Amino acid sequence: MANYISVTNNILGSGFQINSRKLKKIVELLLRLFCFDETEVSISFVGKDTIKELNSTYRKINTPTDVLSFPQVEFNPPLSLIQKVSEARYPSTSLKEEKTRYNILGDIIICPEIAKKNVKKSGELSCEIALLTIHSFLHLCGQDHLSKKEAEGMFTEQLLLLNLITTINTTPLWKDMVKIDTTKKQSFGKKKGQNKK
Repeated sequence: MANYISVTNNILGSGFQINSRKLKKIVELLLRLFCFDETEVSISFVGKDTIKELNSTYRKINTPTDVLSFPQVEFNPPLSLIQKVSEARYPSTSLKEEKTRYNILGDIIICPEIAKKNVKKSGELSCEIALLTIHSFLHLCGQDHLSKKEAEGMFTEQLLLLNLITTINTTPLWKDMVKIDTTKKQSFGKKKGQNKK
């Protein structure tokens, strides 16, 4: 059976455009690597004010952030592709059992305007959006970075998965996934009036 991945751009009119087909390919690959089937993941792109409100409501942090994760399943222990491979039990029986019991993995909320500020680290916005998607997906699988040990494991896996989606084809899966239309009246990432000369 197939997985269900929805992508919603809630910042229409800003000039930000996402290639949903490419993003869905990335998430589908992640779901398959973790042996999920008939699983639903929702990805929404929102503006700075919306993500600040969500961050304040759910994390009690009153500032905008680049990505939020809302898991619908609690995995204990967290699912880890690296751990499964290193234990030579991949795919494990327990993971197969969990994939049949849980159909909604969770929601990923990304703020491209904040993500754009991180682009220096990854090189381009499309790659940064892919990295944030992977990061959030790992949170949906129960991973976290609260302790040093957790952070080392999660960030290692995150980079491994980014490398995989970058090198699996001759062109990275994320290449040209994001476009910014600068002809919009209020272009993406700029304040009102900033476009006028």
